[in-house]
Amino acid sequence: MVNEEYEELLEKQNITKTSNIIYGTNIPMPKQIIVTPKKTNINFEETQGYFFYFDEKGITLYPLHRDDYAIIHWEEVEDFKIKHVLIIGKMTIKTKNATYKFQINRKVIGCPWIKENTKYLESYNYFYNK
Repeated sequence: MVNEEYEELLEKQNITKTSNIIYGTNIPMPKQIIVTPKKTNINFEETQGYFFYFDEKGITLYPLHRDDYAIIHWEEVEDFKIKHVLIIGKMTIKTKNATYKFQINRKVIGCPWIKENTKYLESYNYFYNK
């Protein structure tokens, strides 16, 4: 599934620097908490998968199963952090107006390109140079 979406993205967006892409999801936040005498129900935002494209200009976010995308330019970024915990990492992007949090998959079964791209991007600090 991820490989098919990846190939479709490369073709649709005419991306040639394929080593600059990694895969992840948003970190769903609670949107509603319902407390009852017997239990507590927590409803979360919907999880959305993304391809993240890094280059010298910034980060382009391509949501899976959608045709739109968003660009966060490096000059807008006040803080950028990636923490790794085994095969999952957390990426935080802080701008003047918002903070974005994502879960980064460092390995996905059947997608060796994710591990290779992660190593490549780490060696360039994801093109972030502040």
